[in-house]
Order: sequence, then C-alpha cells, then structure tokens
Amino acid sequence: MAAATTLAADGANVAIVGRDATRAREAAVKLGAGQSGTVVGLAGDLETAGEAERAVAAAVEAFGGLRGMAVTTGLGPRGRRPVLDAEDADWEHTFTDVVLTTVRACRADIQALAELVGVERILFGSDWPHGEGLAEPTDFVKELHGFDDAAVRRIMRDNALELLGVESL
Repeated sequence: MAAATTLAADGANVAIVGRDATRAREAAVKLGAGQSGTVVGLAGDLETAGEAERAVAAAVEAFGGLRGMAVTTGLGPRGRRPVLDAEDADWEHTFTDVVLTTVRACRADIQALAELVGVERILFGSDWPHGEGLAEPTDFVKELHGFDDAAVRRIMRDNALELLGVESL
C-alpha cells in the first residue's frame, strides 16, 4: 500500500486490485482522500486464470490507458507461518499468492504497455532463482503472445544490450 500511497500523492492515477470488492473500494476511498491522483478499487483474484487480464482491462477503462504497472503483494496468513509449522500446501499457496499472481499481472499488461511506450522500452530480466517461476527464463518467450519476432528479440535481448551499452554479441 505504501507504493500506491506514494504514487497517488505524486498525482498518479492508481488502481488497487483486491479479492474483495468492498474492501478494494474502501481502500481506494481511504487512499485517495486528499491525494491529487485518482484511486479506484477493483475486484479480482489474480490466483484465478484470466482475472489479471480482466483487472488490467478495467484499469484501462477507468483511466483511458496505462503508463506502467507496479505489482506489490504481501503475504497472507499462510505465508507468515513459522517455517517448521508451514506445510507443503502453505508453501504452494504462498507461491501462487505472491509469485504467480505477479507473473499474471505483468503478462496481462505487457501488450498494453508495449502499445503505449513501445517495445524498445521493455526488457525482460531475471536472476537465479527465477522468481517469476520459470525454470528456464527464455521460456518467457512463450508468454509474448501477439508480438512479432523482431519485438520478441528486442524485449528478450536487444533492449538489455542497449541498456548495458553492448554493441553486439
């Protein structure tokens, strides 16, 4: 919520997505009070396939487009259990709740973001272990639906080389 508060205070329009529609709307009203940016609360459970795309579409409709996305999440009660008390199901739920929902949100927004800022401003980066849940980071290519080969090459390779000042490999 700190990121959303800072963005709204700086004049950004912010969409808060939460599983409970009432709580999301209440949080948006509270967060938006006295801020120069507009804050809307949207309902969506990003653990459910397709919900990220729906939430992004709702945010685009509310604001007339997106200029970026900040995905933040906290751990639910199952993710706050002591390590030795947590069962496999708790870890699996926490992975889905934190990592997979973030991946889904980013995946849902990438086409809209590319249309707004251009593929030359998007790059994919990863480190080990791969927090995005991919054993092979190059598998992200499979998620770039709707991008032609040149755009995929920019996102997956060329933009990073330009950022690092590397002419060619």
